[in-house]
Amino acid sequence: MTVSQDASLGEIKKAVAKIMTWREFNYNCHISLKHRFVYFETPKVGCSSIKYAMMHLELEGFAPRITDPHLTFYNMPTVKPYQLDAGLLYDVLFTDRFFRFSFVRNPFTRTLSAYLDKIKKPKRLAGSISRALGLMPGASSDMTFGEFLDFINATPVFEHDKHWRPQNQVLLHGLIQFHHIGRFERFEEDWQKIIEQTTPRLRKHSEVFNPHATNAGQQLKDYYDSSNYRKLIAAYRNDFRIYDYSEKNLPQH
Repeated sequence: MTVSQDASLGEIKKAVAKIMTWREFNYNCHISLKHRFVYFETPKVGCSSIKYAMMHLELEGFAPRITDPHLTFYNMPTVKPYQLDAGLLYDVLFTDRFFRFSFVRNPFTRTLSAYLDKIKKPKRLAGSISRALGLMPGASSDMTFGEFLDFINATPVFEHDKHWRPQNQVLLHGLIQFHHIGRFERFEEDWQKIIEQTTPRLRKHSEVFNPHATNAGQQLKDYYDSSNYRKLIAAYRNDFRIYDYSEKNLPQH
């Protein structure tokens, strides 16, 4: 999938809309015009820590410290695609004038983390999660992990909530070319590479910010019997292939 250099804003939006809604894209895309880099958010892959650092970088000297990086895109200090004209947005998304990066995570741990954090733990589901599951707002759920995987496999990818949507879809594989895709499993090493490619100012604001941590990596054997193992692979086969994760064994952490 390609977008021409003289594409209109409408044509860029149309290309994005083949993969996700324009609203979702704006929420997931975090642009620093000042430092000329772009972070594409992958939920359940260290995104809170990265957004925390970016927000403080953008607001240096102008605001008190942010305590919640999960703001609506109307309130975020990073620039959003809807704020740009077609020419600048093309540069941000498709040229080397801006450094584009993201992170991915082993599908076994990412999917379990999404289930533990968004479905099993809450007494009442968040509105977006209940809608994604076809439940009434504020409902609770006794869905098992196996039932969750069945639901994922039975639901069109475009309708998935971002927390369990395949990562290749979240990152618009085939449309956006990244300069660096780090791994959650070696986060500190890859984050250092991002700092080296963007600005050393990011280091000042780099803190672990993980209010939604679930320790999913320590619970894999509790949830992945042979049936759930097969269901997970069926749901995320492209993620395993594109991001070079092994389907053969559960991660050893």
